[in-house]
Order: sequence, then C-alpha cells, then structure tokens
Amino acid sequence: MPPRAGGRDREAVSGLLPARADRGDVEELFLVELLHPGVQAAGALRMAGALQHAAARLSATGTHLAWRGGLLVPAQSRCLCLLEASSEDAVRHAGDVAGLATATVHRVTPLLMHTTAPVLPGPAPSGRLAEGTAAPDGAGGSG
Repeated sequence: MPPRAGGRDREAVSGLLPARADRGDVEELFLVELLHPGVQAAGALRMAGALQHAAARLSATGTHLAWRGGLLVPAQSRCLCLLEASSEDAVRHAGDVAGLATATVHRVTPLLMHTTAPVLPGPAPSGRLAEGTAAPDGAGGSG
C-alpha cells in the first residue's frame, strides 16, 4: 500500500516514536486537548490516564491506536495527549470510551529538528550573540 500524504515525513521521524511491530499502514499523530478550567494537576492526570487506558484497551482489540505521551499546562488547566492512530475516528472513539467526549482532537505533524542545523543569528542562551554572527544595527556592543 502506498504511504499516505506525509508518509515520507513520518519515515524521517520514525526514530522519535517507538516502533510498532503490528503496523499495517502508516499511522498518523493526533493531539488530544483536554481543557477543563479549574481542574488541578491530579484531575488532569486522571483524565490523561483514562485516555491512555482506553487507547490500550482498544489497541488490544485490534484498533490501530497507541499512546505516545502527554503534557500538562497547569497555568491553562490543559492537558495535551499525543496518540498515534490509523484515523481521527479511532482517537475520538478512545476519548468517548475514556468519558472525554468534549476533548478536542487535532491531526498533528512532528517538526523535523535536525541537530546539524546551522546556527541562526541571534542571542545565544547566555544572552550573547552566537559565535560568527553580527549584532543588528543599534543592538549590543557599547551601551
């Protein structure tokens, strides 16, 4: 079967995600956004755990679905969960099984970050310019 659109990018980042032995087709990444104002970290962890558990249960029954990680944004009462699946419907079904029917699902694409990328002009982490770059007119130097 030919890869879906973006398949080449998927192959390029395959080292970022654990391999799946049972892969039949190229799967896509989805971000599940759980936004519940006022929910504390423990509540967000319970929601993410429910989604992770639902994904594992559905995967065990043959649905192409895998948990890939999650992030908590405490200041915004948001939990962001990353799943790999064959379709958006599979991700939505996992949300329903987890009792998270109001979750927002987004198809996402990993950014290809190469460690051999050239150094871009601008401040280095220390606040100094990266070696070999010049300060923009009026910036840095004497002041």
